[in-house]
Amino acid sequence: MSKIDVLIVGAGPVGLFTAVELTRRLHSVRIIDRLAHPSSQSRAFIVHCRTLELLALAGLDKEFMAEGVVRPDLKMMTALNNGEIRNFATLNLDNDSDGSEYEFALLLPQNKIEAILTRRLESMGVFVERGMEFRDVKIDFTRDDSIVASSIVSANTHSVQKAEVIRSKYLIGSDGVHSSVRKSQVDWTYEGVQLEGAFGLADGILETTLDSRNFGIIFHQYT
Repeated sequence: MSKIDVLIVGAGPVGLFTAVELTRRLHSVRIIDRLAHPSSQSRAFIVHCRTLELLALAGLDKEFMAEGVVRPDLKMMTALNNGEIRNFATLNLDNDSDGSEYEFALLLPQNKIEAILTRRLESMGVFVERGMEFRDVKIDFTRDDSIVASSIVSANTHSVQKAEVIRSKYLIGSDGVHSSVRKSQVDWTYEGVQLEGAFGLADGILETTLDSRNFGIIFHQYT
């Protein structure tokens, strides 16, 4: 049975940054993720000024900015049925950065964010345990200060296997909206509402006459 300060479930940006911050404050940490390999998809890609300020405290802001693209504004465009694209508004992305050193939005795909955070974490001697899945947790207030007993198993096999039990002071569920950590306890609820509508996100290379230095959103009404 392993005994540590904190077990983190989920190695996305939140889980990785939490692991970095805890490790540099000398807490013992293990971080697991059910995926065998990091995602190669961009997913979220905007880092705002307050996030950069927090990254600066960990000495990560310069590395983020070196790999990202700085954009102070967002162009809103519409695509007409004849193929013409017109700009109808420009939003300043630095409206919430009054007094900040970072008066812009940083464009950086999530897979690159995770790569930067993983490198920093590994430089401190902590490695993401991939292909490991959280199974359940038991809360024990009768023993010492390690009151959380979590069971983890390999995510890469369907056979019956013995789970590893990790005792920790804290359990952090950073495994997304469908969090297995949250669902493991009936009284750990997720407050919120589900938004109706369709939304798609794709990574690709576009051939366009638009200025590639611009950051924009194109709206199109199909008829």
